[in-house]
Amino acid sequence: MNNILFITAFPPNNKSGGQTFSMNLLRDLATKYSIDLVYFSYKNHTIDPTLQLNLAKIFTVKNANSLICPIIHPIFTRRFNRTILNYLKGIIKNYDIVFFDHIQVGLYAVYLNHPYKIIRCHDILAQKYTRSGIIVKQWISITEKKILKMVHKIFVPSEKDVNFVKKVYGIDVLFTHEYLKKYSYSTTKKMDNIFIFFGVWSRKENVKGLIWFIKNVYPRINCSSDIRFIIIGGELASKLQKRYVLPYHNIEYIGFVENPLDILHTSSALVAPLFAGAGVKVKVIDAFTTGTPVIGTDITFEGLPFIEKLVYHADDPQEYADIINNFCSMSFNEKQQNAQKFCMQYNNHHLVEQL
Repeated sequence: MNNILFITAFPPNNKSGGQTFSMNLLRDLATKYSIDLVYFSYKNHTIDPTLQLNLAKIFTVKNANSLICPIIHPIFTRRFNRTILNYLKGIIKNYDIVFFDHIQVGLYAVYLNHPYKIIRCHDILAQKYTRSGIIVKQWISITEKKILKMVHKIFVPSEKDVNFVKKVYGIDVLFTHEYLKKYSYSTTKKMDNIFIFFGVWSRKENVKGLIWFIKNVYPRINCSSDIRFIIIGGELASKLQKRYVLPYHNIEYIGFVENPLDILHTSSALVAPLFAGAGVKVKVIDAFTTGTPVIGTDITFEGLPFIEKLVYHADDPQEYADIINNFCSMSFNEKQQNAQKFCMQYNNHHLVEQL
């Protein structure tokens, strides 16, 4: 059995989309490889205890690391220092594959010599920061391109990302789809007139979309009906709850849930007004897995196939309000049929099959 050194930017667990991707990949790799894990700290997060690992070593993220080389964007340097680099140099010869999970740890790939280095980019940062201005984009692109040129195989979340990397960096990459969560469809549960917001609420793009919706769309919603909005996912700040949740009788925050698919399956739709970010959105994959429609922007659906009756595109407040006020919920049978269509189009191109 070959040995893998797996270096990731966050503790692999089910607390956020990217961390769930990492956790699922580690489980898949463990069926064929022996794995040692190196990961970086994240507040109040630990690795999933069920992962099959030989070794798990944690390092602390330090903002002070960014001061060592200010010409490199901090997203690459916050997890980089010489002590960790020397530790990795001392053990790297023991592994057949060195796997970098997230471009945020990719700077180590530049300084580590190994015959088979692989990186999986959860986002293409040049694309993610396009909307932040040309200076920030160029600052990030210089290092991102350097990292990608120093590895032997690159995986990105979608075919769109493949084309983007080829156009911007002139580098050939592979795309990989995530494994879909197993779900038992039910026709006995009650379908509710509920619209779900789902995410890790410490992420700026998620909070920005939620606040935008409550300020601009909610006043246009027919609140005399039985429409309800439920917010799931951890880390929504108390001050935001007091300002944007508690004053409204039909908005509820329930926090982190172990299995969001059950809530999604019994809801009318997922609402995901995203105006920034890149990569495939786990919340949308989860909704489609249950056959639940999603209302969102172009960014919401990036990298995912178009499934009729699952994709509701909206950009301005009135479009969102019109869709929600006039929404006709699917039957559970219809949801199951649409979930199967999504599965047939998306459940392929897994990373381990291309390793």
